[in-house]
Amino acid sequence: MKKFFGTYPDVGKLMRITISHLGVILLLTGFAHAGEGYSQDLLNSTISLRLNNVTLREALQTFEQRTTLTFSYSQDFVQLDQK
Repeated sequence: MKKFFGTYPDVGKLMRITISHLGVILLLTGFAHAGEGYSQDLLNSTISLRLNNVTLREALQTFEQRTTLTFSYSQDFVQLDQK
């Protein structure tokens, strides 16, 4: 074995690099493996709200209180005080 590495000095370095890359690839593959998510199931539930003469802000607050969902939005695009 020592004779083999002595004949080809770059083989040992190449093997070390290859094994290092293989380890990194396996590690990242484990991180990237996606499991089954259940977050979308929350969106399939049904809720009934009767709201009259309320602003969009009040309607969203009522909706958030009755469910486990929260809304995120930019106030630049949504007029919350509009009825």
